[in-house]
Amino acid sequence: MSARNTLSAVIIAVVQAGMVHAQTVVRTTSLSPSMPPASPLGVWSGNSILAIDSISSSSPTLHIYGRSGDEVQSILVQIPGAQLINVFNDQVARSADGYVALSGIAYGGEDNAAGFLLIIPPAGADQLVVRTEPYVVSALAFSPDGVIWTAGREKDNSGRDKGPNGNYSIVRRFDKKGKVIGAALASTEFSGRGAPVQGSRFVGSRDRVGWFAPEAQRYIEFSLDGVERASYPLSVRLKDVDGVALCDDNTLWVSVKDWTSDLSGKPVFRGSNLRFLDRSRNTLSGGKAQSFVYLYGCAGNTLVATSATSPGWNEVDWLATNH
Repeated sequence: MSARNTLSAVIIAVVQAGMVHAQTVVRTTSLSPSMPPASPLGVWSGNSILAIDSISSSSPTLHIYGRSGDEVQSILVQIPGAQLINVFNDQVARSADGYVALSGIAYGGEDNAAGFLLIIPPAGADQLVVRTEPYVVSALAFSPDGVIWTAGREKDNSGRDKGPNGNYSIVRRFDKKGKVIGAALASTEFSGRGAPVQGSRFVGSRDRVGWFAPEAQRYIEFSLDGVERASYPLSVRLKDVDGVALCDDNTLWVSVKDWTSDLSGKPVFRGSNLRFLDRSRNTLSGGKAQSFVYLYGCAGNTLVATSATSPGWNEVDWLATNH
């Protein structure tokens, strides 16, 4: 084991009920070819790492890496008539059978803009573009049954966000043909909380999906048929979070930044904690700060992560949760 991996095995730990659970590095893989320099981070979804190159351009490219770290597929994102396409690395997902869904905003002539959901079959051809306006997707994931779960906001006729008082459904479910098949979570539940979908993320395990919304300071879980089953208040904000994962044992993990202040009161970043949701206490329990750790997701019950010690973010650590 390299010195880097030895150090990681020692320092990556969390605390639960007074017991220390070390997140030991099971193995480390390198991405080949290297991660696109403009998009150093991505997500683990559908047994793959997904990363998008040229996230704001006329032709973003999705790169799909397998468990070995080798790129298995690259897909050029195409929106007919779009001069500029904005997509983001945490707004892409892959199903177990190889479908890809991603969301963003497409811009045409005269500043025309529209939110979209793009559904791509395993072969990468015949991309289905679903215009979702006035609904704009901010987070998405596939559930195990192949349904696309999204969280988003709605715009009014002037193109401005309606806000939480707009009385619309934040969560919507789509089938692989782009049809809305369910909705949940009224925006009015977040009255006075600004933009609850900003920086939010969907995660999934074998029997549920979870919506992690740091700006709303909530984590909400749903059964696969769209019924809300649990809601947890969490004292974190968007600036504190670097990756979220839900494992098959239904443990929610979050990489949380650790901040302190200098003598002038200016915030100083000290490192990150890997924390898990203690459901009995409605808190995120964590351990000592460490070098920056970003969570891609969870493969079964193994965390998939990278860190600032990885050259160009191109090494992937597989961490046993021991939880």
